[in-house]
Amino acid sequence: MVRFALRRISRTAVALLLTLPLIAGCETATAPAPRVAALVIANAGDSLDLGGTRQLVATATSASGSTISGAPVTWTTSASAVATVSEGGLVTAVGVGSTFITATSGTATRSVAVHVRYPPCAASTQAALAIGGSRNGSIGGAGSCILYGAYRAFGYPVTFSGSGGARFTVSATGFVPLLFLLDADGWVLEGAFSTDGVTATMRTVQHAGTYHLFVGADDVPAVTNSFELSSAVTGGNCGTGITATITLGGEASAAVGDASCTLLAGPAAEGWRLTLAAPQRVRVSATSADFAPVVAITGPLLEFLDANVAFLPGTTSVTRMLQAGEYLLWGGTFAGNSGTVTLSVEESVPCPAAGVLALPSTVNGALAITDCPMEGYPSAFGDPWTLTLDAPTMVELNLTSAGFDTYLELRTADDEFLDADDDGGAGTDSRLVRMLPAGTYRVWATSFHGGVTGSYALSAAVAGAGLMAPPEGTSAPSAKPGRPRSGPTGAAWGGVRRAPD
Repeated sequence: MVRFALRRISRTAVALLLTLPLIAGCETATAPAPRVAALVIANAGDSLDLGGTRQLVATATSASGSTISGAPVTWTTSASAVATVSEGGLVTAVGVGSTFITATSGTATRSVAVHVRYPPCAASTQAALAIGGSRNGSIGGAGSCILYGAYRAFGYPVTFSGSGGARFTVSATGFVPLLFLLDADGWVLEGAFSTDGVTATMRTVQHAGTYHLFVGADDVPAVTNSFELSSAVTGGNCGTGITATITLGGEASAAVGDASCTLLAGPAAEGWRLTLAAPQRVRVSATSADFAPVVAITGPLLEFLDANVAFLPGTTSVTRMLQAGEYLLWGGTFAGNSGTVTLSVEESVPCPAAGVLALPSTVNGALAITDCPMEGYPSAFGDPWTLTLDAPTMVELNLTSAGFDTYLELRTADDEFLDADDDGGAGTDSRLVRMLPAGTYRVWATSFHGGVTGSYALSAAVAGAGLMAPPEGTSAPSAKPGRPRSGPTGAAWGGVRRAPD
């Protein structure tokens, strides 16, 4: 009996001993966490506007590519002066530049580049600029934006009452300033670029309403980039109620400044009324020692007839055949500075033709100090050649010289400007191709520079059947500054001829 009991106890003990390891294992063993093999960052666009934020999200994955939930992630930035990042991955843009935002989990890391930029200029964000007031600012700092993807800018709301115009002037330190006026929808209405590298001036007349004035720059250094912006009330658009008069052979002077009116959305100007009893070919000249002058002729209702613009203080003129009637003659300036302009009007005797230019033919000539001075550029000598067409013709004109840089002008029989070219031919030679109606024309052979003499050859031919004429008012590009703008004058000031330096 005893042996049986012991045997039963022994079997039970053995069973318990065999199950203890299993029981112990269920109570203490846990599955090992998967190792993070890679990180994926979502919402990682590479650009961010200054002052903006972006929430980054990092997802951990295992070697098999499955997502690991709850894996701890730390965030760092390589340039905290450009962008900061929170423990939760929120990126804040604090300075213009580039940085790397890095997520780390275990031994796995992932970085994304963030480029912080100035925001696009949607509207001016600074306090309003009253016309007649001034502001100081800094391009490249807080409040700067990018205008049309090209210019760093700083903007102010400006309100026009509709009773007059305004002149805006910016003086900059460390950069070349620009001025842009935008309407309420963000369209650029006017712009002004610096001519001296320090200041830019814009004069404008607008309808009543609020606009946005931006000081801009296309290249701003890192340190000195401050500016001072000033504004002044000016006269409104020029009207037809001109009381001052001038007569053929007469001369008159007037002060041009903020009180002057704005002519055809162009220069500040003063006007005189001219009455002709009979058709007359006249030369109207504007002279100023204070600024680069503008001269213009309009009809009695401001119909644009002709104009010329100088680049430097001195004299500029236009010559035109006028019928009997009333005209308004104008002298002024595109520059923002003030001064005195003197306007004169005289009978213009046509320069005698140097000869006849047949079609086709080549003539030889020479510029000499006894030749006629060029209109708007009196220091240059010129020879006019007469070209007569019996029918509409596509004409090719070439002016060549081995001794000087040529310049070619095409005018009507009354010497009204039609077209011009500087370097449309080989080297510094000139070439014009244009469809011309039947009639008589004056082809002027002259030089790019003033005071030049020397021999030249001028040819005229019917352009080839496969040769297309360039658009009227265009010529070959020239890197030389200060040439007259090619093309007939028109109501837009962009077509006004400009005298060379």
